Amino acid sequence: MGRPQQCFTLRTFVYPTQLGGNRVFNANGIPQNTQPITADFRGRNLQIGMPATLASAFANPNGWAMKTLESNDDYNRRTAITALRFDGHYEFTEGFHLHFGVRNSIRSASNDGYTLVTPVYAGMGASDPNGCLVRYVGSDVILSGNATDTTPSTWCTAGNSQGYFRAGPLSSQLVSKPRRRSPTTSRNTPTCWGRGSPSGRSIHAPWMTQWGTGNRSIRGHDTGRA
Repeated sequence: MGRPQQCFTLRTFVYPTQLGGNRVFNANGIPQNTQPITADFRGRNLQIGMPATLASAFANPNGWAMKTLESNDDYNRRTAITALRFDGHYEFTEGFHLHFGVRNSIRSASNDGYTLVTPVYAGMGASDPNGCLVRYVGSDVILSGNATDTTPSTWCTAGNSQGYFRAGPLSSQLVSKPRRRSPTTSRNTPTCWGRGSPSGRSIHAPWMTQWGTGNRSIRGHDTGRA
C-alpha cells in the first residue's frame, strides 16, 4: 500500500491525517549507546555510576513517549468451600469413650482467562469497516497484514498512500503532550481501557469503541464426605 516504511526518516511512523498525521517517535529521547554507565564490583555492594546528563534527561518530560498499551494475563478466579460437620462423644465407662462425627463438604473453583483486544482506525484506513482488532496497542506493531508474494492478506490492515499505520493510536506521542479530544468525544467522557464502559456509558472515539474478549474457562466441582 503506497510508499514503503523505510523511505521515511528514522523513527517517523505513518498515522492517519484524522489523528494529526505522521509522528516521529520520541524525538527528544536518548540515542542508544550515548550515555556511559559503569558498574563497580570491587566493594561489598554493587555501585552503579551514571553521568548527571542522564538524570537530567530522565527528568525532562519531553524526553518520554507513549509506546504500548497491552492486556495480558487477565483472569477472574474464584474458590469456595461449604462444610457441615457434627461431632459426638459417648462415654460407656470411665475408661471407655467413643468419639464419632460426620462431615459433608462442597468445594468449587473457577478460572476464567481472557485477553482484551480493541478495534482501531475504523473509517480511517482499516480494511475492516469496524476497525482492526489489536491486542498490542503499540508503536512497534505495523498493521500490514500477512500477505506474501503468492497469497493475499487474511489479517486486517490499516494505512494510507504513505504506508501502514502503527497499532497504537495514542502511541509515538510525547507523554507530556495534552491528549487531543476528537470531535466525537465529549469533554467528560473518559477514553479508558477496560471490559466495556464505565457506569454503563458508551465510550466514543474514532479509533476505539470498547474492548472485546477471548475467553477460556476451567471450572471444577468436588463433593466430599468424612
